Amino acid sequence: MQESQQITQLSKSNSIYGLGTVTPEAFAQGVKRIKQAFPKLKAPWYEILGEMLSENEFTDERFKDAVFNLINTCQYPEPTIANILSFDKMYFTYTQVVKLCQDGFNKWDDFIMNKEDCWRLK
Repeated sequence: MQESQQITQLSKSNSIYGLGTVTPEAFAQGVKRIKQAFPKLKAPWYEILGEMLSENEFTDERFKDAVFNLINTCQYPEPTIANILSFDKMYFTYTQVVKLCQDGFNKWDDFIMNKEDCWRLK
């Protein structure tokens, strides 16, 4: 398996949000916030966003957090859909942390340990 596929699999299985769907209410609330922050975005942008959220099995909570992250961190005049889709919070087992460090993706200082041998990125 290629490294990018391994990382994708690891990300999906280790997301604190799990997999799900964004409800119409959560989508409408997120779109409202994005429109307020980035009023120049056109309707097709939101249509594609909705499709990609479904394809990537976002949950309401992950979408909400991604929207807040987008508003807080977007450095360009207009965001990309990838700015939202790339947002996630993950946890790792000790073995996974060791492997990520050995493979050069991260270093020990990038992680902190939560309870019950559960690690997360700082």
